[in-house]
Amino acid sequence: MKKLNTDQAINQEAMNLADALASGFLELNDDFISRHFSKDCAKILMRLKCRKEREMVIDNHLADDNWRGMVGYDEGSHINLPIGEIEIQFEGKAEDYFDEPSEWYIQEDLAYLALDGICWTLDLEELKNDVNDWLAC
Repeated sequence: MKKLNTDQAINQEAMNLADALASGFLELNDDFISRHFSKDCAKILMRLKCRKEREMVIDNHLADDNWRGMVGYDEGSHINLPIGEIEIQFEGKAEDYFDEPSEWYIQEDLAYLALDGICWTLDLEELKNDVNDWLAC
């Protein structure tokens, strides 16, 4: 059985957050965008008034290779989502489940990994083009 390592856990968290952004679990209203998106990115995305339209457009820009883990607040990225920690529930012994159990804070059947957040860097020109195309429809 392959054991879970921290890179896999962080990658899964990034994929889950990307899905949440594109599927409505994280509501892309003006307040959320103002808090978690760069000013340039927010300005482009807020041209779309409907959050569903925003979700559909942003979905095309959340690729597997344009995110990274945050350390503090990374103002150089276009989307910055603070997390704090990843929580994993597991069965059995931690040594059997995790590649390096010492990298996790383990309490009974729960394990926690500190992670400031996930951030994405987007191609703003491409985002602007997608928004323009959507508005032209």
